[in-house]
Amino acid sequence: MKNFSFLFMLFFLFCGQVSAADEEYNVNQIPYDAIGAAAAYSAGFTGKNVTVAVVDNGVFTSHQELIGQISTLQTNEYNNEEAPKSHGTPVAGIIAGKKDGLGMHGIAYDAKIVSFALNLDDGEGCPSCYQSPAEAWQILAGETFDSVKIVNNSISYDVYLPTSAPSEHINALNALAVKDKLIVASAGNNERLSPTYSPAGSPYFSATLKNNVISAIAYNPNYSPSSPYFLENYTNLAQYAQEWSLAAPVGIYAPSSSGTTAYNDSFAGTSAAAPVISGAAAVVSSAFPYMGGKQIADVLFSTADKNYASFSNYMLQKEGLIQIPGGYEPSHKNQFLFFGTEDGYGKNWTDAEKLAVVRSELGAGYTCDSETVVCVDVSYADVFGQGLLNLGKAVRGPGYFDANRLVSADYDGNQYLYPVNTQGYDSIWSNNIGERRNISEHPEAPVGLKKSGSGTLTLAGNNTYQGETIVTEGVLRLKGSLAGNVSVSGGTFYLNGGTVPQITSLAGTITIDGGQVQNVVNAAEARQSGGTASTVENTGSFYLSGTGKITNSLTNDGNFYLNGGSLSGTIGNSGEFYLNGGTFSGVIQNTGTVRNSSVLKTGRVAGGTLINGETGTLYPMSTPDTLTNYGNIVLSPVVGNPEAIQPINAVDVNLISGGFVLDQNNLPRLRDGVSYLVVAASGELFVGEDFPLTDRITQYISSQASVNSTEKTVSVSLDFLPIASSANSSSLTPEERKTAATIDRLFKQNGLNLSGFYFFDQAGLKKQINKMRDQARPLQFSSLPLSDKLTRGVQTHIFERQLMKDPLRYEGRMQYYSPSSKSSQPKGDVYKQYRPGNAPQENYRYKMPQSKDVYQQYRPENAPQEEYRYYAPKKRDVYRSFRPKGHSGGQAFGIRKQAWGQMLYHQGTLKSDGATGLASADSTGIGAMFGWDFVYSDNFLWGLTAGYAQSAIEQGQDKTDVTDWRLGTYFSGQKDFISIDGALMFGRQSYDKTRMTVLPTETFKSTASFSGSSIEATLNIGYDIQSLPLQPGDMSFRPYVGLTVSKMSQDAYTEQGNSDVNLSVKALNDTSVTTSPGLIAGFVMDEMMILGFQPEYVFFDVRYDYLLSGGNPKTQAYFSKDALQASFDCLDNKEKSAFSVGFGINGRFSQQTKLNLLVNQRSGSKSTVRTISASLIYSF
Repeated sequence: MKNFSFLFMLFFLFCGQVSAADEEYNVNQIPYDAIGAAAAYSAGFTGKNVTVAVVDNGVFTSHQELIGQISTLQTNEYNNEEAPKSHGTPVAGIIAGKKDGLGMHGIAYDAKIVSFALNLDDGEGCPSCYQSPAEAWQILAGETFDSVKIVNNSISYDVYLPTSAPSEHINALNALAVKDKLIVASAGNNERLSPTYSPAGSPYFSATLKNNVISAIAYNPNYSPSSPYFLENYTNLAQYAQEWSLAAPVGIYAPSSSGTTAYNDSFAGTSAAAPVISGAAAVVSSAFPYMGGKQIADVLFSTADKNYASFSNYMLQKEGLIQIPGGYEPSHKNQFLFFGTEDGYGKNWTDAEKLAVVRSELGAGYTCDSETVVCVDVSYADVFGQGLLNLGKAVRGPGYFDANRLVSADYDGNQYLYPVNTQGYDSIWSNNIGERRNISEHPEAPVGLKKSGSGTLTLAGNNTYQGETIVTEGVLRLKGSLAGNVSVSGGTFYLNGGTVPQITSLAGTITIDGGQVQNVVNAAEARQSGGTASTVENTGSFYLSGTGKITNSLTNDGNFYLNGGSLSGTIGNSGEFYLNGGTFSGVIQNTGTVRNSSVLKTGRVAGGTLINGETGTLYPMSTPDTLTNYGNIVLSPVVGNPEAIQPINAVDVNLISGGFVLDQNNLPRLRDGVSYLVVAASGELFVGEDFPLTDRITQYISSQASVNSTEKTVSVSLDFLPIASSANSSSLTPEERKTAATIDRLFKQNGLNLSGFYFFDQAGLKKQINKMRDQARPLQFSSLPLSDKLTRGVQTHIFERQLMKDPLRYEGRMQYYSPSSKSSQPKGDVYKQYRPGNAPQENYRYKMPQSKDVYQQYRPENAPQEEYRYYAPKKRDVYRSFRPKGHSGGQAFGIRKQAWGQMLYHQGTLKSDGATGLASADSTGIGAMFGWDFVYSDNFLWGLTAGYAQSAIEQGQDKTDVTDWRLGTYFSGQKDFISIDGALMFGRQSYDKTRMTVLPTETFKSTASFSGSSIEATLNIGYDIQSLPLQPGDMSFRPYVGLTVSKMSQDAYTEQGNSDVNLSVKALNDTSVTTSPGLIAGFVMDEMMILGFQPEYVFFDVRYDYLLSGGNPKTQAYFSKDALQASFDCLDNKEKSAFSVGFGINGRFSQQTKLNLLVNQRSGSKSTVRTISASLIYSF
């Protein structure tokens, strides 16, 4: 009688409710993490549209995890109502338990289940169920179930390989394999080295089943593979079944048939390992729906973890009670598995080493091969088969192509080809795919890939398989790399960022928009819009565009279209070469036809036929056998000789239409009336009626072609037209036309090298003339390095003196007191003894006490401040000896001195005149000034100052270096609320100027050095709105108005060098008057110290400068070689007004040493100047 066991008793039978608040994944996190389930879900694969058959003892379809998860293929006939369902229910839940926030979810929670109930001899019999699994398998092999690719069988028998399996099983399983279904089966739970003979061991008896069966081995995910307890104690292993075994984790929280919300706490045994693998297979099937059962197994096997180097080198299956029908197996033993070197890992074990391991695990009295211990030498493949299930990696496609799982039809005589038909689906294989060669047949043959069917397969990994990748249908996209070549016999190969050695197209299409390929052999159609191809052989149609590059060689015997991208290297053409765009360098060795509709310049054509189309531009480097022209032929200078034109040489020349044009990027230096050879034919020369012999090649140059039929040449002579003529230049202003007339005269009559002006169009000519006028324009006074800046620094220094008056300095000798009332003269002269003898009290003024009690030390002890008046002599500093050291004597007679120095940096921009086409001028400069104050009182000082600065002004290629020396005097006075200050500055400037004249034909450099001088006088009157002295926390406001008169001169100069465009510039003198209303607003700071510096006063200075007269220095210039000295006016660049904003901080390091910082920006309609200055003041 048949005796087959039911494998569900190896789990705890605890059933209970799970809170809805628990996360479904977390209840199985350890086993699910072990297979990388989360990574598969993150990739978007969950088993959707996949149906898994469960051949078991029935499924409780009313369980909350399975409602909605049952396939429409399900009928009561298959899932018998009388079936116990106790084992099939958790199996089904592990595969496809619903993800709904309740309990748990299955591996493939979007898959469906169809159940076939068996009458298993488990004590719960079902006489009306299928008596043999073969009955269910035969039904599943029918057309009704063609959509079911995966069949889970958590069943086994107490018979193990190599004992023969029943033929009815093998026949039924073969029928499933013929339909390419994946058969997943439990290896069994009897601690055997080999699996049960059916269905897990069935491939041992049938080659048909070898590629479609997976035998499930169980491991404990609570241990790592480096632990000797990693294997479950009971699991059967993979001996005789290494090629189709796979290990999976168990101990799954799964549904129970005892209630709609009941669960098994830890469903284990290989009965649990099988549905884990089946669920993973369903997820893989949803990722790659075109795969059948065999290829799903290929993916699971090739991506399984085989990092055996990190595994323990022995494992222990401890003695356990294994349930069998009617009781427990009595002869169960502790089984030690010692991994040897068969897999290249582990070690060779001696008997002594084995004994040491056994005794360390079980105790001193245990030995190998006793009644309680078995020691076995195994390989890792004997135990784990193809490795540990890795679903996270499996959803990224195969890990390698295994020739051992291919059939003879997959061998083409040179290599094995892994066939994949994508059946209209798009998918991505992102693993780094390798190969396993066949160990028995053609072991030297590499393994490749053969893509068929519509849809796109993308290879995104760095693939190392050595065979070819063949495309016959659909699209194969490469984003990674291939070690082998690609062959396209249909469909499209799309290189999209990866690398490949060679692509050969026989009948399909090659598309390249990224990546790198060493060789392309195209006999059909290839389109490259990106990426790099080293070598191309084309006999079909090849389109190069975008950013595509061919870098080494091109051999064209078909149609090659250069629409974009770049082509370089060795180029051979015997077909049709279409130059429509892009660039190429090198030489086309041509025996075919090159058709140019773009610009043929950086490369050239040698031999064959060259047709320059109507939109083509042909430079003279090519030497074809036959030239036919419909477009432009460029007149370009001979290399190394710009005064000669490079002719085009060919055997036969046909000038049908088109004409001659100038090389605008490399203009020859052509002469008026000179004839130049431009075309030479050694065979036949034909000039058609539509080819113009007379033409204007620029607005100011006309050409006259002459044909010599005897010499078979074409020459061109040029006529330079007057640029000053109103017929040729209608929009010139009178001043511009005046300059143009001078150029005409000097070029035509004097023979000066001014031909470059005639290569402009009218707009370019106007800009060049005005640029020259602008280059001769002198600097404005405000652009000199120290103009305004030096004076402004002096004014700021003076203003600071008037505002930041220390109460001791301002009030003179206020340290003497007498009792007083608040509104009358003092009643008693209690300090008479401190005044000079016989000096009357009324000669001394008195003040109310200030908010800050700075004279507390001078009052009688405990005398309150408000009872005293402050006194200061009006005329004489008779109490000098009583003042604190270093404080001013106020209005006393005598002189106090202080020295100061200022460093400044400026950066400015001067907008150019739009008529010149020049960029704005940028200036930078650095300078210093020094001064000496003579302080007669707190209300008056005068001083001397000197300054030096250097500035560089750059405008395009032009540059002017200015050195500026200044010497001057200044004064400052205060009367009550009115302040007045002024300065007088004398300056001397030196200029070093470089001017570039850029003409289309050549560039000229002119230099000059000259001098100038300046006088600057300024006067400012201000009114202090607040009372002085200022105290901490006070605001100050001083509106003021200034007047500046400046005079500058510049010496005449002549530019140096032999250039015919050198200029002589006349001297100039300019006097300007500027008024400057403004406001200074500040704030006195409280006492604070920053790195030894005490800020005292911060302020803003806002000023508006308005030019009343002058300020527009103008001069005249003429060509230095013009004997008539016909001059032209420089451009007017007058700036009428400007707005200045400054910010300053004044403070001190000590009573004698002060520091002032100022940042200022002056903005006008045509200029902007930014200045930063720092002044250090020392009082004696």
